[in-house]
Amino acid sequence: MPANYWDTYPARVSAVTAEQAQSAAKKYWDASRLQIVAVGDATKVRDILAKFGGGEVFDAEGKPFVVP
Repeated sequence: MPANYWDTYPARVSAVTAEQAQSAAKKYWDASRLQIVAVGDATKVRDILAKFGGGEVFDAEGKPFVVP
């Protein structure tokens, strides 16, 4: 990478259009395999994710966790 890579990075990222990002997502992401990881207070996370269809909650060891 060139010496100024990180100096120019923000401008290059900002130059990406919504259409370019959408095109790349359609090309490289398989929505059926997409996972979103949310970290935080389990009750708050559950309430927020419920707006988007819910999800599964796991503890720090990866075991299923029942949110009170």
